[in-house]
Amino acid sequence: MREPRNIEECVYFARKQLFNDSNEAKGSIMAWVLKGEEDRIYLKYTCPFCNYRGELSLPNIWKRKRMEGKYREVVEFTCEACGRECMLVKEVPKRKRYSRSL
Repeated sequence: MREPRNIEECVYFARKQLFNDSNEAKGSIMAWVLKGEEDRIYLKYTCPFCNYRGELSLPNIWKRKRMEGKYREVVEFTCEACGRECMLVKEVPKRKRYSRSL
């Protein structure tokens, strides 16, 4: 798995924390989608449950979920060591509402 040298090589890049069941930030994730490879998302993560450090390449498919009253886009993946579900989450921008002029 090739890590990007700079952000200009990426269509998407993120570094985020991963939370366990007690809502403690115990893990981390770095995710990127390279230009020319928009169908794959690459993940380098530390599991918040077992502290396993792993790398994954997944199809770049974001699912829309409602979490905490807001819609968010999520990539779900399973830790290779403990088998627990982890999520990479990004907020969906709020749609602009246009008023109708009569």
